Amino acid sequence: MIDEIASRAPAAPPGKRGASLAFEAQLQATLNMIPAYTWYAAPSGALTFVNQRCADYLGLPKDHPLRFGSDMGAEWDSHIPLLHHDDQEEARKVWSMCLRTGLAGEVAFRVRNAEGGYRWFLSRAEPLRASDGTFLYWIGVNLDIEDRKRAEEELRAWREKAETLSRNMVRGLYESDDGLFYDVHIDDGSFHRVRTPACFLPLWAGVPLDSTRVKRMIEGWLLNAEAFFGEYPFPTVAYNEATYTPRFYWRGPVWLNPAYFMTDILYQYGYSDEAMAARDRPLNMVIDKDHIYEYYNSKTGKRGEGPADAIPEIPATQDFSWSAAFVLMMMLKKFGVFSIPNGTDQAT
Repeated sequence: MIDEIASRAPAAPPGKRGASLAFEAQLQATLNMIPAYTWYAAPSGALTFVNQRCADYLGLPKDHPLRFGSDMGAEWDSHIPLLHHDDQEEARKVWSMCLRTGLAGEVAFRVRNAEGGYRWFLSRAEPLRASDGTFLYWIGVNLDIEDRKRAEEELRAWREKAETLSRNMVRGLYESDDGLFYDVHIDDGSFHRVRTPACFLPLWAGVPLDSTRVKRMIEGWLLNAEAFFGEYPFPTVAYNEATYTPRFYWRGPVWLNPAYFMTDILYQYGYSDEAMAARDRPLNMVIDKDHIYEYYNSKTGKRGEGPADAIPEIPATQDFSWSAAFVLMMMLKKFGVFSIPNGTDQAT
């Protein structure tokens, strides 16, 4: 925009005021056509003109000199009072730097509107020179970034909440003797010491845990063949738990959904080789069957059979777990090619 305007600017030597006035009129018309809040200022920095969109936002009277580019002999920082008090010092500093160096500048600030409210704008000013190098004006454009600022503030607030929640999880749910996260009984605050994939989910969420404790959780438990990393890894209850059963629902079978998160934990924390093995084992368990099942026996890799004492015995539902099918696609997309038992590779 600045280059296009500059190409039309007169050299403005003495005695050619008519050409200068014609250019000012053209400049004002151009700035009024731009779908943004635009303005220009004198070389001294004094605000001289604002386009109609900007003037209406500020609530300027219809005959206000700034609507017509009339020289009011204003100070270099005459626009600063239009800004939010908290933003004035930074805006004045940036504008002063522009005037001192003759270079473009950019600053974000809140501008008061006709109703007395404020919106955030990103303001950029660039010098406009005539073809002979004469400094003519500062050309500025203010972009409304209110929605972006609100989104940034909301994101910042959610991040603060997430950080607080993470610290509270470590403080309240991490059990140092076992080195795992457990649920807590509401009535007495004691830990519910049952080792399941849920014990590791805070790692997947990125809670602030030091490397020593992370290593203990992963190498001591998640990759422990007697606990979770067997031939068919990540049972819903650890193999060595007293309540473990390989066949029934959430008491020990393998569900693909938790298996994905456990594999991703290994991947996130730098256990790449182990993550690839964790990817292959459940996928190999699935691909040699005719259906995708709700869950799988964590000892045999076969379709989950249901409770042994059920009459009749209730097997895991076939073609039921649409989320498991989706998890398969997620595994392939994130972890790539995997090996299958006959030695060929399955691509994503």
